[in-house]
Amino acid sequence: MTDDDVPVAVQVVGAVALLASLVVATVVTWVCFTGGTIPLLGIEVDGSFGLGVIALLFLDPLIMLVGLWVGMALAAPISWLVGRRGD
Repeated sequence: MTDDDVPVAVQVVGAVALLASLVVATVVTWVCFTGGTIPLLGIEVDGSFGLGVIALLFLDPLIMLVGLWVGMALAAPISWLVGRRGD
């Protein structure tokens, strides 16, 4: 499958999911290094180098994985609907 086979709507959903995951991962990592409240979760942390490294190694991959799942969950029905329209 090439990029030409993927509908534009699905590419947009994937790009938005990727961008949102990157922003959330960056904010969570920044808060873990510097301290503060993690957005959306409301967890208050005291920043430290060790916590920041833990966020880089464990939290960021989880955030990206959840973003991938959400992107796929949104892209699958859109791809199906767009594909059905072309039949």
